[in-house]
Amino acid sequence: MRIINNNNEITKCDEKLDEKIEKFRQLTEVAAGQGTITIDGVTYDSVSIWRMLAKEALDIAEQQEWFEIHED
Repeated sequence: MRIINNNNEITKCDEKLDEKIEKFRQLTEVAAGQGTITIDGVTYDSVSIWRMLAKEALDIAEQQEWFEIHED
């Protein structure tokens, strides 16, 4: 296991996690409203957005776990 003593690395990971959480919130609003979203020229329906959300939720959980292991 690697011990992280660099606060800069923790800060970068924290900012990345904040961005993922904000993206999750935005996608949730669109999916809950049965809307569509266009990302990089591709339009996704609400079913596809819910699938994206499921993947994002797992990624957020893994990053949160990383913080629990490496902080302090």
